[in-house]
Amino acid sequence: MQFTFTKAALPKTGAIVIPVIENGLGDGAFAALNEAASGSLARAAKAANFTGKKDQVLDVIAPQGLDNTRVLVFGVGAPKTFGLEEAEALGGAICARLLSAREKSAAIALEGFAPGGIEADVLAAHVALAAKLRAYRFDKYRTKL
Repeated sequence: MQFTFTKAALPKTGAIVIPVIENGLGDGAFAALNEAASGSLARAAKAANFTGKKDQVLDVIAPQGLDNTRVLVFGVGAPKTFGLEEAEALGGAICARLLSAREKSAAIALEGFAPGGIEADVLAAHVALAAKLRAYRFDKYRTKL
């Protein structure tokens, strides 16, 4: 697994992952992506009763208006309760979901997402660390992968 840190330019292919705070579906990357998807993300969130509570996940496969394979929206709960440990839990959960979906590439939209006052670079580092640790697989003695 490789990580690249760039400015906010969402890719045209692969998966897009958006973390949102509780009741924060009208903000940031979710709102911008929802507009590009002609409102299909908000409709999917409403149909699934997704509000952004901690550990809620909304998986929208091949959203209308986007060429991406899927959009994953992860709820992180209230901003006051979000810290570095929660950022690491988020990174692990994102990685687990992407691995189980067999996604080849994904972009995590963290720019403008700063619950609990965590700086963007620190948040990105903790999310990437946890994802890297979650992706580890001991293959030394395996004959079939």
